[in-house]
Amino acid sequence: MSGDDFPTRLRQLREAHGMNQTDVVRAMNAMGFHLTRSSYSAWETGRAKPKRDNAVALADLLGVSIDLFLLDEEGESEQVRLVRGYMTKLSPEDQTTVEAMVRSLFERKIKNK
Repeated sequence: MSGDDFPTRLRQLREAHGMNQTDVVRAMNAMGFHLTRSSYSAWETGRAKPKRDNAVALADLLGVSIDLFLLDEEGESEQVRLVRGYMTKLSPEDQTTVEAMVRSLFERKIKNK
């Protein structure tokens, strides 16, 4: 999929599912959301971004991981930027400890699959 920004990804996914904007709005509203076509259009044009619960529902509706919607222009999620910000405030020793903890969690998760 080409395009690195959220509005482009959203439009491409919608079109890949053969849906128009009204179809998406109806589907979202059937899921219990109160979305207008103008609000959805603002997401596709970049004038606004959906709140997290809307983004999660969109990802589910379009059959993709929520991570696809949360990536920024550099391909980082909001969570990665947040952790990066915290890490820069830690001492080198504490950074090493955090890295070891994350590595351990990751390895445990892989073993449990």
